[in-house]
This record gives sequence, C-alpha cells and structure tokens, in this order.
Amino acid sequence: MILLLYQLLFPAVAAAIFLRLIFVGRFRTLAEGFPELLQRLGRPPEETLRGGVERAGRRLWFHAASVGEVSAAEPLIRALLERAPGTRILMTTSTVAGRERARGIPGVRAVLAPMDFLPAVLAFLRRARPDALVLIETELWPMTLWAAARRGVRIALANGRMTERAFGRYRWGRALFAPLLAKVERAAVQTEKDAERFRALGVPADAIARTGNMKYDLEAVPVSGDDEINARLGALGWAGAPFGTAGSTRPGEEETLLDAHAKTAAKLP
Repeated sequence: MILLLYQLLFPAVAAAIFLRLIFVGRFRTLAEGFPELLQRLGRPPEETLRGGVERAGRRLWFHAASVGEVSAAEPLIRALLERAPGTRILMTTSTVAGRERARGIPGVRAVLAPMDFLPAVLAFLRRARPDALVLIETELWPMTLWAAARRGVRIALANGRMTERAFGRYRWGRALFAPLLAKVERAAVQTEKDAERFRALGVPADAIARTGNMKYDLEAVPVSGDDEINARLGALGWAGAPFGTAGSTRPGEEETLLDAHAKTAAKLP
C-alpha cells in the first residue's frame, strides 16, 4: 500500500524536483532532449545496451547519481573487469554529466537512469536484463529496488554512505524502505556510523562490511605542464605567490569565496 501511494504521488514529486532545479539555477545540468527522455522512460537504445558485442558473462547494472559517484565506482569496476573480463557492465546515472563520465570508463556502457516509476523501471529491466544491481553511495529508489528484487536481480550497495541529515529523512520513510533494504545482499559502507544507520533502516547486519571510501582508491593523476603554469603565473605577477582555485561553484558561493580571499589576502598580500 505504501509503494502504491508512493507511485500515485510520484508525478507530483517529480514535478517538484523539476521546479526546484529551475529555482536553484541548475536546470542546465539536465541538458536533455528526446533521446534522454526515452532513457528516463526506461527505453535506452538497444545498441547501447548490447555494446556492439554479445558476451556470455554476467550482466551487472551499476547506478550512480553523478560525476563524483561514477568516479568513486571506477576502481571497483576496473577490478571486476580485471577479475572477470567477460562481465557486461551497464551504468545508469541521474545526470547527463555523470553519464558522459561513465562512458569514459573502459568496458562500461552508460545511459540515464529510468525514473523511479514502475512502467519505466519495468521497461528498463526487460531491455537490460541485469543479473545484479550495484547501487553507489545513497542511491536508494523504492520502486527500482522493489522491481529489481521481484525479477530476481541480486542487490548490493557499494561505497555506501548515510549522512545524519539523509538518515533523518529515510527514517521517516522506514516503513517503506525497511522491507526493500532487507533484500540487499551485500553492503560495503564507508564508516561504522554509516553501517549503524543502514542497519537501522533495514539492511541485514550480516550483509554490511565497512570498507572505507572508494574515492581514496582512485589513482592519482600526475600533474603535467608545470613550466606552462609557472609561465602563466609569472606573466600575471604571481610567481612564487600562494594562490587558490575554485571550480564547479554554484550561485551564492562566489561571494563567499571572494570574502574568504579578501580576508586571506589581508594576511598574505
């Protein structure tokens, strides 16, 4: 009954999320057209699902929210493909930027995730036919979990984390999530506090293992072009001076950064 109520309310919730993205100035992050809409409806291109090659290995469905979560999953995916080269990995993401990042991982096919609405999820499952679903961090979608479990898809959580704020929200919906999270067979979480929170929400205690943050397993990218960087700094008159960078900022953050810069520059001219 709770799942039914959730699905009846889903259109209103989806509209609220859409309006919030517009309100906070993040509508451009969707960058979607008709092909993306089809993927949201659980109908990605067949050639993407096949990847051009039919292999006999397991079909693993990874789901990550966006770029950060995709990057965190990369070491795990690389290790899996090294151990079982025939494995077929399809990754879904909530954002277009995440999808493009996932497409850069060798051996991975990537599409946008189906919306958490039963017709869309079932359409996706019929096409993708995954053997297992690996959720990254906190991507817990009720109808996706329910439909996957009903079709015999094994469910796991990787790099799981549950902030205190998120835990408070999920705890209000424990009646909905507990039966679904009981289907999780493996949950690799970042900290003991995360483990406690996932147990409280219904993940079986014997399924949980504390494994740390997979983002720390990423290989360091060597810095190149030092001479060019130093030449540019010298041309600006900043040679030898401390400096900072700020990327991927959102509205309201630039003012905070400029204020921090002014206070720092007063001590380090």
